[in-house]
Amino acid sequence: MPICPSCGFDYRTNAVAAPPPSIVQPVTAQRALGTQGWPVRIVGLIVLVVGLAISVGLLLSRNGGSANVPPAGSIWFGSSFDTKSFEIRDRADSFTSGARVALVAHLSQTVPAGYAATIDIDGHSTPTTVAPSAGMYFYGVMIPSAFLTPGVHHVRVSDIGGNELASGSLTVG
Repeated sequence: MPICPSCGFDYRTNAVAAPPPSIVQPVTAQRALGTQGWPVRIVGLIVLVVGLAISVGLLLSRNGGSANVPPAGSIWFGSSFDTKSFEIRDRADSFTSGARVALVAHLSQTVPAGYAATIDIDGHSTPTTVAPSAGMYFYGVMIPSAFLTPGVHHVRVSDIGGNELASGSLTVG
């Protein structure tokens, strides 16, 4: 057998087998990745930080994130409100009879998607509102003038179990 079927060595020309080819050590490859991979790691970290910042920004916008929205568990009143940011306009606690009154409630707990919240004005419940698919942190509505006779009115938003999520008072003169 003059030629080796495994390595192809020709025994006819040289009786001593050639040494096997050297194997590249994996340490060299790891060092190359270790020294060249740091920019990729830094870029990945920057992308992660930017992604978190965007997420927090979206969360703040979803939760109002403005000085013109009430703190959690509170209801503010005004002439109107922005339907995207829930910022109250012309905030006040006292209104003339027949005035347009907007209500913005910052709920102390999220109403899960598909569940309901109710507005109670002086013990009289208004129609139930179903939370959207993403859940509900804020609630805003224009209060019908029929509910606002002259006097002090106590308003609360509660979940379907009757747990109070936000409350506030206003005076109509």
